[in-house]
Formats: sequence, structure tokens, C-alpha cells
Amino acid sequence: MKTDHFLKEKIALPGDISKLVQQVYDTATDSEVYGLKEAKAKFDKDQKIAENKAKVFQIAEPKHRGTIHKWLDWNLPDDRQGEIKAQAAVRDIQETLEVILLKEIDHQFYLLDGRKLVEVDDKTISDQVIRLPSVVTPEWKLDTIIKKLEDITSKNLPQWQQSIWLHDSLALILGSKQTTDFFDFRLSYSSNKGLCYERLEEKHG
Repeated sequence: MKTDHFLKEKIALPGDISKLVQQVYDTATDSEVYGLKEAKAKFDKDQKIAENKAKVFQIAEPKHRGTIHKWLDWNLPDDRQGEIKAQAAVRDIQETLEVILLKEIDHQFYLLDGRKLVEVDDKTISDQVIRLPSVVTPEWKLDTIIKKLEDITSKNLPQWQQSIWLHDSLALILGSKQTTDFFDFRLSYSSNKGLCYERLEEKHG
């Protein structure tokens, strides 16, 4: 803001640079810039919030027990919900979920490109992640959504828990027409449009 305020429409280089730098960085000129006090207060507040979020992933202070054992302990919850929320918080983004999108035909699971799941290696499967639209995963319902996806995954793909590539993955399974109803939305996938959603009509009675 101060640079914009003191920068002239025309400047002579290098003569004007020194004066401009002094005006911008001298706190004595703060009062000359309209709105600077309010902007600085907002910046300080936002910075404090960001610092508090980042503390989620800071390494804890060493515990002086004579060894370095557990020096890298993180103050993180062990559950999946806590991990996902922490990752979203430190990135300062709205919490969203990544899932591995599959389809089920006659009780067989397939990748969206048609390959049978049992014929694909775990590393390749783990690369098939897609981010659910944030409108489908509102923050206030995130815990419930994660629990639902965990139930789907453990019920249909229990072997993933033994895989180094898939044990942390969540699956969302579409029907043979590559659609599924998921909470308040109907999700559908096509190679042309990707993952689409539409809100289901409210049910009455």
C-alpha cells in the first residue's frame, strides 16, 4: 500500500529509488497512507491464524530423556479425520477429500478405464485419485463423509488395509452406469466431463 501511495506516475532512475525506499519503510510516514492502519491490523490477525494452523505440523519440543527417542513425535490425532483436517488446515484451504473412484459391475470392481481391479497392481490403483468437489464435502459434514467412505472401503476392499500403497486410501464406488447417490448429491463420471454432481431433490414424507 505504501509503495502504491508514494510511487509517482514517473520516476527517474536511479535518483528517485533511494527516496522511495525511505518513504515506504519509514514508519513515520504510515499516517500519510489512508487505510494502512486497518490493513496492517488485518494482516497481523491473518498471520496469527496462519501460524496457529501451521503449529499442527510443527515438531514438538525435545523430551529430555537422555536419548533422541520420540523427539519427532507430532501432536497429531491418530484417526483419519484428524489427519485430513490437519493437512487441509496447514495448506490453508477448504477441507476436501481425495478418493479412488471405481465402478462395480456384477460384483466385480473395475477402474474407470475398464481394467479389472484384480488385474492391476496396487501402485497403479493408488494413482487413480480424484478430488471430490468441495460442495459435496462441506466442513460441517466432513467427519460423517469420511466415516461413510471408510465403511465402503473396508466392506468392499478389506485387502487394501494390507497394502503399503492403499492402506490410507478411500474408495468411492460407482454403479455400472458410472453414477452413485452420495448423501445429498448424485455423482457421475464420464471421460469427457470428469466427475460431475447434481443435488438430489429433497424427499418429503
